[in-house]
Amino acid sequence: MSNLKALLISLGSESSRWIHEELKKRFPKAEMINIRKMRLGFNHKRKELLVEKELLGQYDAVYIRGSFKYRDFLMSIASLLPEDVYTPISPESFLIMHNKLLTHLVLLKEKVPMPMTYIAPTMSSAKQILKDVKYPVMIKFLEGTQGKGVIFLESYAAASSFLDSLEKEKNFLIQEYIPSNGEDIRLIVTGDEVVAAMKRKAAPLEARSNYHAGGSVEKYDPEEETIKTAVKAAKAVGAEICGVDIIETELGPLVLEINASPGIQGITKATEKNVAGAIAEYIYRRTIEEKEKKKHKESRKLLESLNKEQPTEIITNLSIRAGKIVLPQIVSKITKLKDEEEVEIFLGDGYFTVKKS
Repeated sequence: MSNLKALLISLGSESSRWIHEELKKRFPKAEMINIRKMRLGFNHKRKELLVEKELLGQYDAVYIRGSFKYRDFLMSIASLLPEDVYTPISPESFLIMHNKLLTHLVLLKEKVPMPMTYIAPTMSSAKQILKDVKYPVMIKFLEGTQGKGVIFLESYAAASSFLDSLEKEKNFLIQEYIPSNGEDIRLIVTGDEVVAAMKRKAAPLEARSNYHAGGSVEKYDPEEETIKTAVKAAKAVGAEICGVDIIETELGPLVLEINASPGIQGITKATEKNVAGAIAEYIYRRTIEEKEKKKHKESRKLLESLNKEQPTEIITNLSIRAGKIVLPQIVSKITKLKDEEEVEIFLGDGYFTVKKS
């Protein structure tokens, strides 16, 4: 389609710039806007998406990326987009993926395998959990990306002391630690596929394997079960494009986190794949699919409206009793003609037409 327009809304990271360059190769027009230059306004009558002081233009596809700090704003942008604009991440998905508790609750509902996870309403009840769990454990703050907000604690004393140092309003999860030699798997999901996967290994003296936390990366060919788990996790949170972090265990793959705006530098380096191109290609293909789907829907509505205006044809055997024509019961239902109602009858050789007068 020669007139398609795409928009990438992001914080302007290197990963986003790579994706933008690939979008420009596929869409006749592809733009990138920095979130920080946007503002939104809406009431019950209208919506306004502005870039600095200009209204946002019309686009066929909008891909929204950004960190958890902009979670509410990202969700708001997705909510205000026109219904006929394709976007790969639903508004509520930004809330889910940028909150570890909501992510795990959704995974639980959809029966996606994950490590044992605990949450408590008070610090004292959290400490009671710490007395009952096996060590080491991970304490994860509900918000944070790139390994930030994840603390590895080897004993009850260390964990209890850490909780004492927290601000009371700080919300967190306690999660069992799965031995993995500091390794996990990052998979980039687009729709029903995993387009790239890498193994991440934590830096020395570091429990987090994230690339941005100094971890090393290498190409990885995941098992079919791991691929299916990643795709299922993405569908559970309502994201067609995302990064899924998985740890492989003797009991099978377990989902650790889902990232709404995965960095692609590390995985591009590790796999030597054009990950940005795979993401852009998926957005382009889905945009065309949604356009075609809309056309078919509009055509179907038009046909239905035309059919409603056309007379219904019934083929049946004619019943004549004592010189009177007896019509099938369905005729009265469709025409809504009533007994003794005045009608006009038009006669011809071999046909007649009845019409309300």
